[in-house]
Amino acid sequence: MRTLYDALRRTTSVIENCFAAVAQKNELGFHRNCCMCLQSSRNIVCGYCFHFICRFENSNCSTATNLLEEAEFVKHLETPHYDYLYATGPYQWPLDMLVQDLKFHRKAYCAKALASLFHHSVLQHSPFEDEHRPEVLVPIPLSNKRHRERGYNQAQLLCNALSKLSKIPNAALLKRTKHTQAQSELDRAQRQDNIKQAFVYVSDKPYKHIALVDDVITTGATINEACLALLKVLPELRITVWCMGLTIMKPS
Repeated sequence: MRTLYDALRRTTSVIENCFAAVAQKNELGFHRNCCMCLQSSRNIVCGYCFHFICRFENSNCSTATNLLEEAEFVKHLETPHYDYLYATGPYQWPLDMLVQDLKFHRKAYCAKALASLFHHSVLQHSPFEDEHRPEVLVPIPLSNKRHRERGYNQAQLLCNALSKLSKIPNAALLKRTKHTQAQSELDRAQRQDNIKQAFVYVSDKPYKHIALVDDVITTGATINEACLALLKVLPELRITVWCMGLTIMKPS
C-alpha cells in the first residue's frame, strides 16, 4: 500500500503543488483534495485515509488515552516532567509522511491535516473541560537559525490549527536559547546533553495548566527540557503534552 501511495504522489507532483498553494490560502476549511491520496474530498484528510491511520486505542472509547498510564509507552521515555501525554498514534506511515512533509518539504498545509487528525482522535474523546482543560497551547520553539532555514516553526503552525479546533488560545511562552543539533541524529544519551538548558520561559503570567505542542516525541528529552524551564518559574504548573506522533522503539 505504501508503494502505491508513493507512486501516486510522484506522478501527481504538479497537482499536489497546485493544491498546496490553494490549501495554504484557504481559511474556510473547504478542500478540493485529500492531502494524502489527492482524491476529491471536502476535508483535508478524506475518510478512507483517516480510517487507514493507526491510532492509539482505549478500551473506553469515550475518552482518549493518557499515554503516561500505559507501561508499553512510558518505558521508552525519559522520566517525564509532565502530567499527561496525548498523541494521535505511533510515528509510522502515513503520519510520518505528513510530519516530514511539514518539517522538511515546506508543505505547511500538513499542519492543518495533522491538527485535524489529532482533534478527531484525541480532543473529541477526552475530558478537556474544567480543570482538565489547558489555559493555553505552547509550541516547542526552534532556534533562530533553524527557523530562518525552514521559514516557519512547524509546532507554531500546529498550535494555530489546534487553537481553532479546540478554542484554546496559543502563545509562544518559551524561547530557544541556543541552536542545537537535530535530535533525530543523536542517540538517547546525546539527546539529553544536546538539549540541556535550551529553553527559557518568557512570560510573567502565572498559568496553572499549559499544553505543550510538538510534532513527534521519541525519548521525550526535548519536551522534558521545556517542562523544566516552565517548572523553574511555575513550580505548581500542570503540564499536558500534545504530539502528533509517538515513536515506538523496536526491541533491540
